[in-house]
Amino acid sequence: MVLVNGIDLNDGNMDMGKMKSVLDADVENIRNAKATVEKMIEEKMLGTEADGTIGVRLADGQINYHDKKGQEYIARNTALEFLKETEQVFLFSIVKMES
Repeated sequence: MVLVNGIDLNDGNMDMGKMKSVLDADVENIRNAKATVEKMIEEKMLGTEADGTIGVRLADGQINYHDKKGQEYIARNTALEFLKETEQVFLFSIVKMES
């Protein structure tokens, strides 16, 4: 039912009982739709892990987002940088020993 149907065309008065029943039905439809969407999201997310975490340092309020792929990337690059630095120090010490 449309809200316009609750208005008397002769005098323009509204039938508040009809209006309330229409609005109550709309509220019920919205609640049902919301529950359906929430259930669908819950079922879809069941058994999944978060891709990352968001940490907030309370001392300064800095927000740090850490995702698993980013952590793996950082770990690999850190290891590679460490190896490069170690290799350079090693090569430098060999060159120094030879001279």
